[in-house]
Amino acid sequence: MKYPHLKGKKYIALARCSTKGQADTSIGDQLGVIAAFARDHEMIHVDDITLEGVTGSVPGARSDIGSLIERKKLHDDFDVVVVQDTTRLTRSGPQHAASLEYGLGCAGIELVYALDEIPTGDVGEVMKAMLHLSGRQQAKSISMASARGSMSSLQQGRSAHCRRPPYGIDRMYLSPDGTPNHIIRNLADGSQVMLDPQTTAVIRSFRRNERTGAPNHYVKQKDEQIQLVLGDADCVDTVRRIYQRHHVDNWGYPRIARELNDKSVPSPTGGLWHVATVRTMLLNPIYTGLGIANRISNAIYHKRTPDAPTPVHTDTRTLAQGKRPPSR
Repeated sequence: MKYPHLKGKKYIALARCSTKGQADTSIGDQLGVIAAFARDHEMIHVDDITLEGVTGSVPGARSDIGSLIERKKLHDDFDVVVVQDTTRLTRSGPQHAASLEYGLGCAGIELVYALDEIPTGDVGEVMKAMLHLSGRQQAKSISMASARGSMSSLQQGRSAHCRRPPYGIDRMYLSPDGTPNHIIRNLADGSQVMLDPQTTAVIRSFRRNERTGAPNHYVKQKDEQIQLVLGDADCVDTVRRIYQRHHVDNWGYPRIARELNDKSVPSPTGGLWHVATVRTMLLNPIYTGLGIANRISNAIYHKRTPDAPTPVHTDTRTLAQGKRPPSR
Protein backbone atom coordinates (compact mmCIF):
# COMPACT_ATOMS: atom_id res chain seq x y z
CA MET A 1 0.00 0.00 0.00
CA LYS A 2 1.71 3.17 -1.25
CA TYR A 3 -0.57 5.64 0.53
CA PRO A 4 -1.90 4.27 3.85
CA HIS A 5 -3.97 7.39 4.51
CA LEU A 6 -6.27 6.46 1.59
CA LYS A 7 -7.61 3.35 3.35
CA GLY A 8 -11.39 3.58 3.68
CA LYS A 9 -11.64 6.78 1.63
CA LYS A 10 -14.49 7.19 -0.85
CA TYR A 11 -13.29 7.80 -4.39
CA ILE A 12 -14.45 8.71 -7.88
CA ALA A 13 -12.50 7.32 -10.85
CA LEU A 14 -11.76 9.84 -13.62
CA ALA A 15 -10.80 8.45 -17.05
CA ARG A 16 -10.15 10.50 -20.21
CA CYS A 17 -9.19 9.76 -23.81
CA SER A 18 -8.70 12.23 -26.65
CA THR A 19 -10.61 10.47 -29.43
CA LYS A 20 -13.81 8.48 -29.46
CA GLY A 21 -12.03 5.77 -31.40
CA GLN A 22 -9.94 5.06 -28.30
CA ALA A 23 -12.87 4.90 -25.93
CA ASP A 24 -13.63 1.19 -26.20
CA THR A 25 -10.15 0.27 -24.98
CA SER A 26 -8.46 3.22 -23.33
CA ILE A 27 -11.31 4.16 -20.99
CA GLY A 28 -11.82 0.57 -19.85
CA ASP A 29 -8.10 0.07 -19.32
CA GLN A 30 -7.84 3.21 -17.23
CA LEU A 31 -10.78 2.23 -15.04
CA GLY A 32 -9.22 -1.19 -14.56
CA VAL A 33 -5.93 0.35 -13.38
CA ILE A 34 -7.78 2.69 -11.02
CA ALA A 35 -9.93 -0.14 -9.62
CA ALA A 36 -6.82 -2.24 -8.90
CA PHE A 37 -5.20 0.72 -7.14
CA ALA A 38 -8.34 1.27 -5.07
CA ARG A 39 -8.53 -2.41 -4.05
CA ASP A 40 -4.91 -2.31 -2.89
CA HIS A 41 -5.74 0.70 -0.74
CA GLU A 42 -9.13 -0.65 0.45
CA MET A 43 -10.93 2.38 -0.88
CA ILE A 44 -14.70 2.67 -1.42
CA HIS A 45 -15.88 3.16 -5.00
CA VAL A 46 -18.52 5.87 -5.48
CA ASP A 47 -18.65 6.60 -9.21
CA ASP A 48 -16.84 6.66 -12.57
CA ILE A 49 -16.48 9.82 -14.62
CA THR A 50 -15.48 9.07 -18.23
CA LEU A 51 -14.51 11.65 -20.84
CA GLU A 52 -14.48 10.28 -24.39
CA GLY A 53 -13.14 12.39 -27.22
CA VAL A 54 -11.94 15.13 -24.85
CA THR A 55 -8.46 16.47 -25.55
CA GLY A 56 -6.14 17.17 -22.66
CA SER A 57 -4.46 20.02 -24.54
CA VAL A 58 -7.39 22.49 -24.50
CA PRO A 59 -8.16 23.50 -20.88
CA GLY A 60 -11.39 25.25 -21.80
CA ALA A 61 -12.83 22.05 -23.24
CA ARG A 62 -13.01 20.57 -19.76
CA SER A 63 -16.04 20.87 -17.49
CA ASP A 64 -15.52 17.74 -15.40
CA ILE A 65 -13.39 19.27 -12.67
CA GLY A 66 -15.89 22.06 -12.06
CA SER A 67 -18.70 19.48 -11.91
CA LEU A 68 -16.78 17.40 -9.37
CA ILE A 69 -16.19 20.45 -7.17
CA GLU A 70 -19.88 21.36 -7.36
CA ARG A 71 -20.85 17.78 -6.49
CA LYS A 72 -18.58 17.84 -3.47
CA LYS A 73 -20.16 21.07 -2.25
CA LEU A 74 -23.72 19.82 -2.74
CA HIS A 75 -23.48 16.17 -1.71
CA ASP A 76 -20.06 15.59 -0.10
CA ASP A 77 -20.27 11.92 -1.14
CA PHE A 78 -16.58 11.36 -1.98
CA ASP A 79 -13.12 12.27 -0.70
CA VAL A 80 -10.70 11.46 -3.50
CA VAL A 81 -10.49 11.64 -7.30
CA VAL A 82 -8.24 8.94 -8.77
CA VAL A 83 -6.83 9.16 -12.31
CA GLN A 84 -4.51 6.69 -14.00
CA ASP A 85 -1.58 9.10 -14.40
CA THR A 86 -0.76 12.76 -14.91
CA THR A 87 -1.38 12.67 -18.69
CA ARG A 88 -4.97 11.51 -18.12
CA LEU A 89 -5.62 14.61 -16.02
CA THR A 90 -4.24 17.10 -18.54
CA ARG A 91 -1.62 17.61 -21.25
CA SER A 92 -1.69 21.39 -20.96
CA GLY A 93 1.34 21.64 -18.71
CA PRO A 94 2.20 22.33 -15.06
CA GLN A 95 0.22 25.56 -14.71
CA HIS A 96 -3.10 24.02 -15.76
CA ALA A 97 -2.48 20.90 -13.66
CA ALA A 98 -1.66 22.99 -10.61
CA SER A 99 -4.81 25.08 -11.05
CA LEU A 100 -6.95 21.93 -11.26
CA GLU A 101 -5.38 20.37 -8.19
CA TYR A 102 -5.64 23.64 -6.26
CA GLY A 103 -9.33 23.98 -7.10
CA LEU A 104 -10.00 20.41 -6.01
CA GLY A 105 -8.01 20.88 -2.82
CA CYS A 106 -9.93 24.03 -1.91
CA ALA A 107 -13.12 21.95 -2.09
CA GLY A 108 -11.63 19.25 0.15
CA ILE A 109 -10.92 16.78 -2.67
CA GLU A 110 -7.61 14.92 -2.85
CA LEU A 111 -6.23 14.13 -6.31
CA VAL A 112 -4.31 10.86 -6.65
CA TYR A 113 -2.46 9.29 -9.58
CA ALA A 114 -2.67 5.50 -9.63
CA LEU A 115 0.49 4.78 -11.64
CA ASP A 116 2.73 7.73 -10.74
CA GLU A 117 4.53 7.21 -7.43
CA ILE A 118 4.69 10.77 -6.19
CA PRO A 119 6.07 11.53 -2.72
CA THR A 120 4.43 14.05 -0.41
CA GLY A 121 5.83 17.49 0.33
CA ASP A 122 7.84 19.91 -1.80
CA VAL A 123 9.67 17.15 -3.63
CA GLY A 124 6.33 15.73 -4.76
CA GLU A 125 5.23 19.14 -6.06
CA VAL A 126 8.39 19.44 -8.15
CA MET A 127 7.97 15.89 -9.43
CA LYS A 128 4.36 16.54 -10.48
CA ALA A 129 5.41 19.69 -12.32
CA MET A 130 8.05 17.72 -14.21
CA LEU A 131 5.58 14.96 -15.09
CA HIS A 132 3.04 17.47 -16.38
CA LEU A 133 5.73 19.26 -18.39
CA SER A 134 6.76 15.90 -19.85
CA GLY A 135 3.12 15.17 -20.73
CA ARG A 136 2.80 18.41 -22.67
CA GLN A 137 6.07 17.75 -24.50
CA GLN A 138 4.80 14.29 -25.40
CA ALA A 139 1.65 15.86 -26.81
CA LYS A 140 3.80 18.16 -28.95
CA SER A 141 5.82 15.20 -30.22
CA ILE A 142 2.62 13.33 -31.09
CA SER A 143 1.35 16.44 -32.88
CA MET A 144 4.48 16.73 -34.99
CA ALA A 145 4.44 13.05 -35.95
CA SER A 146 0.73 13.21 -36.76
CA ALA A 147 1.11 16.30 -38.96
CA ARG A 148 4.09 14.80 -40.78
CA GLY A 149 2.34 11.46 -41.35
CA SER A 150 -0.88 13.15 -42.47
CA MET A 151 0.99 15.26 -45.03
CA SER A 152 2.84 12.22 -46.33
CA SER A 153 -0.44 10.35 -46.70
CA LEU A 154 -1.93 13.26 -48.64
CA GLN A 155 1.06 13.54 -50.98
CA GLN A 156 1.05 9.80 -51.68
CA GLY A 157 -2.68 9.69 -52.43
CA ARG A 158 -3.52 7.61 -49.36
CA SER A 159 -5.90 10.27 -48.09
CA ALA A 160 -8.08 12.98 -49.57
CA HIS A 161 -7.44 16.71 -49.28
CA CYS A 162 -10.36 17.00 -46.83
CA ARG A 163 -11.23 14.96 -43.76
CA ARG A 164 -14.98 14.94 -44.48
CA PRO A 165 -16.15 14.87 -48.12
CA PRO A 166 -18.46 17.76 -49.07
CA TYR A 167 -22.13 17.24 -49.85
CA GLY A 168 -22.68 15.08 -52.92
CA ILE A 169 -19.21 13.51 -52.86
CA ASP A 170 -18.14 10.04 -51.72
CA ARG A 171 -14.78 8.41 -51.00
CA MET A 172 -13.66 5.47 -53.11
CA TYR A 173 -11.07 3.22 -51.48
CA LEU A 174 -8.58 1.52 -53.79
CA SER A 175 -6.04 -1.25 -53.29
CA PRO A 176 -2.33 -0.48 -53.91
CA ASP A 177 -2.66 -1.55 -57.57
CA GLY A 178 -5.54 0.90 -58.11
CA THR A 179 -8.37 -1.64 -58.01
CA PRO A 180 -11.54 -0.15 -56.44
CA ASN A 181 -12.41 -1.94 -53.20
CA HIS A 182 -15.53 -0.08 -52.09
CA ILE A 183 -17.14 3.32 -51.65
CA ILE A 184 -17.85 4.94 -48.27
CA ARG A 185 -20.78 7.33 -48.17
CA ASN A 186 -21.50 9.67 -45.26
CA LEU A 187 -25.19 9.99 -44.44
CA ALA A 188 -26.96 13.05 -43.07
CA ASP A 189 -27.29 11.54 -39.57
CA GLY A 190 -23.52 11.06 -39.24
CA SER A 191 -23.53 7.33 -40.01
CA GLN A 192 -21.90 5.65 -43.00
CA VAL A 193 -22.62 2.93 -45.55
CA MET A 194 -20.23 0.86 -47.65
CA LEU A 195 -21.19 0.57 -51.33
CA ASP A 196 -20.15 -1.73 -54.14
CA PRO A 197 -17.91 0.34 -56.47
CA GLN A 198 -19.60 -1.07 -59.58
CA THR A 199 -23.30 -1.25 -58.66
CA THR A 200 -23.35 1.17 -55.65
CA ALA A 201 -25.43 -1.46 -53.81
CA VAL A 202 -25.10 -1.28 -50.03
CA ILE A 203 -22.59 -3.86 -48.79
CA ARG A 204 -22.53 -2.85 -45.15
CA SER A 205 -24.05 -0.29 -42.81
CA PHE A 206 -22.14 1.18 -39.89
CA ARG A 207 -24.49 1.50 -36.94
CA ARG A 208 -24.03 3.60 -33.83
CA ASN A 209 -21.97 2.42 -30.89
CA GLU A 210 -24.49 0.94 -28.45
CA ARG A 211 -22.60 2.21 -25.42
CA THR A 212 -21.64 5.74 -26.47
CA GLY A 213 -24.26 6.45 -29.15
CA ALA A 214 -21.54 7.78 -31.49
CA PRO A 215 -21.67 6.65 -35.13
CA ASN A 216 -19.28 3.85 -36.04
CA HIS A 217 -17.14 4.69 -39.07
CA TYR A 218 -15.07 2.69 -41.51
CA VAL A 219 -11.38 2.50 -40.56
CA LYS A 220 -9.10 3.02 -43.54
CA GLN A 221 -6.47 0.33 -44.05
CA LYS A 222 -2.84 1.43 -44.29
CA ASP A 223 -2.33 0.27 -47.87
CA GLU A 224 -5.57 1.77 -49.21
CA GLN A 225 -5.71 4.90 -51.33
CA ILE A 226 -8.63 7.34 -51.50
CA GLN A 227 -10.24 9.08 -54.44
CA LEU A 228 -13.15 11.47 -54.25
CA VAL A 229 -15.98 10.49 -56.57
CA LEU A 230 -19.51 11.66 -57.34
CA GLY A 231 -21.93 10.63 -54.63
CA ASP A 232 -25.67 10.13 -54.39
CA ALA A 233 -27.34 11.09 -57.70
CA ASP A 234 -29.99 13.27 -56.02
CA CYS A 235 -27.32 15.17 -54.09
CA VAL A 236 -25.27 15.66 -57.25
CA ASP A 237 -28.34 17.06 -59.03
CA THR A 238 -28.91 19.43 -56.11
CA VAL A 239 -25.36 20.75 -56.33
CA ARG A 240 -25.74 21.31 -60.06
CA ARG A 241 -29.05 23.11 -59.48
CA ILE A 242 -27.42 25.43 -56.93
CA TYR A 243 -24.61 26.33 -59.33
CA GLN A 244 -27.03 26.87 -62.22
CA ARG A 245 -29.33 29.08 -60.14
CA HIS A 246 -26.44 31.24 -58.97
CA HIS A 247 -24.15 31.47 -62.02
CA VAL A 248 -26.70 31.13 -64.86
CA ASP A 249 -29.95 32.45 -63.40
CA ASN A 250 -28.17 35.03 -61.20
CA TRP A 251 -30.04 34.02 -58.04
CA GLY A 252 -28.75 35.04 -54.62
CA TYR A 253 -28.09 32.70 -51.68
CA PRO A 254 -31.39 33.35 -49.85
CA ARG A 255 -33.52 32.68 -52.93
CA ILE A 256 -31.68 29.41 -53.65
CA ALA A 257 -32.10 28.22 -50.04
CA ARG A 258 -35.78 29.15 -50.11
CA GLU A 259 -36.40 27.16 -53.29
CA LEU A 260 -34.66 24.07 -51.93
CA ASN A 261 -36.71 24.25 -48.73
CA ASP A 262 -39.95 24.82 -50.67
CA LYS A 263 -39.22 21.68 -52.69
CA SER A 264 -38.41 19.72 -49.46
CA VAL A 265 -34.88 18.93 -50.59
CA PRO A 266 -32.92 17.67 -47.54
CA SER A 267 -29.86 19.73 -46.62
CA PRO A 268 -26.46 18.13 -45.95
CA THR A 269 -27.56 17.55 -42.33
CA GLY A 270 -31.03 16.36 -43.31
CA GLY A 271 -32.79 19.55 -42.22
CA LEU A 272 -33.45 22.94 -43.78
CA TRP A 273 -31.13 24.81 -46.11
CA HIS A 274 -29.58 28.01 -44.81
CA VAL A 275 -27.94 30.90 -46.61
CA ALA A 276 -24.55 30.02 -45.12
CA THR A 277 -24.82 26.43 -46.39
CA VAL A 278 -25.52 27.55 -49.95
CA ARG A 279 -22.72 30.12 -49.82
CA THR A 280 -20.20 27.57 -48.51
CA MET A 281 -21.02 25.17 -51.33
CA LEU A 282 -20.71 27.84 -53.99
CA LEU A 283 -17.32 28.92 -52.63
CA ASN A 284 -15.95 25.37 -52.33
CA PRO A 285 -13.54 24.77 -55.26
CA ILE A 286 -13.99 20.99 -55.04
CA TYR A 287 -17.18 21.36 -57.09
CA THR A 288 -15.10 22.74 -59.94
CA GLY A 289 -12.68 19.81 -59.72
CA LEU A 290 -10.03 21.48 -57.55
CA GLY A 291 -9.25 20.19 -54.06
CA ILE A 292 -7.10 22.48 -51.93
CA ALA A 293 -5.57 21.10 -48.75
CA ASN A 294 -4.02 22.92 -45.77
CA ARG A 295 -5.97 26.16 -46.24
CA ILE A 296 -7.14 26.20 -42.62
CA SER A 297 -5.73 24.40 -39.59
CA ASN A 298 -7.18 23.90 -36.11
CA ALA A 299 -3.88 22.54 -34.80
CA ILE A 300 -2.68 23.46 -31.33
CA TYR A 301 1.02 22.59 -31.67
CA HIS A 302 1.87 21.79 -35.33
CA LYS A 303 0.07 22.25 -38.65
CA ARG A 304 0.53 20.42 -41.94
CA THR A 305 2.80 22.01 -44.52
CA PRO A 306 4.45 20.46 -47.62
CA ASP A 307 8.04 20.14 -46.39
CA ALA A 308 7.78 19.73 -42.62
CA PRO A 309 5.24 20.45 -39.86
CA THR A 310 5.09 24.12 -38.91
CA PRO A 311 4.85 25.01 -35.20
CA VAL A 312 1.64 26.74 -34.09
CA HIS A 313 1.56 29.07 -31.11
CA THR A 314 -1.90 29.34 -29.55
CA ASP A 315 -2.28 31.80 -26.69
CA THR A 316 -3.40 30.64 -23.25
CA ARG A 317 -6.54 32.77 -23.28
CA THR A 318 -7.82 31.08 -26.43
CA LEU A 319 -7.20 27.58 -25.06
CA ALA A 320 -8.85 28.54 -21.78
CA GLN A 321 -11.98 29.42 -23.78
CA GLY A 322 -12.02 25.91 -25.23
CA LYS A 323 -11.25 27.10 -28.76
CA ARG A 324 -8.99 25.93 -31.56
CA PRO A 325 -8.81 29.08 -33.70
CA PRO A 326 -8.42 28.53 -37.46
CA SER A 327 -5.02 29.59 -38.71
CA ARG A 328 -3.98 30.14 -42.29
